[in-house]
Amino acid sequence: MKLIVPVDGIITIDENGEVEVSTACAELLVNNTNDWQYAEGSDAEGKGGDDENDDAEGTENDAKNERELLEEKVKNAKVAELKEMCSELGFPEEEWKNLNKSLLAAYILKKYDETDEVEDEIDDEEED
Repeated sequence: MKLIVPVDGIITIDENGEVEVSTACAELLVNNTNDWQYAEGSDAEGKGGDDENDDAEGTENDAKNERELLEEKVKNAKVAELKEMCSELGFPEEEWKNLNKSLLAAYILKKYDETDEVEDEIDDEEED
């Protein structure tokens, strides 16, 4: 079965009902909907082992690439697709239901950026 998700676009659900998605997509789905959860034994929060600090620069670049991919996807999406994305992510409908395409795209990107900022704050707290 195929499904459209934020950030990653079209994904395939395997016979066990599991999917592989980017960290940003997983966090949006798990934290903003009631229908998604991390797979048991997964690297759920994208945390690495001892070489986590060595990969910090690569992770930062990945986050930028994910943001750029999302930006491209929302620019190319239709209004109905953007509204469906907002609905699936559990964003409050009163915040986005009357927005036009460009405002919907900006709204989704803003929500993504807010999620990214929260992740950074959590990472900073865990380092302390």
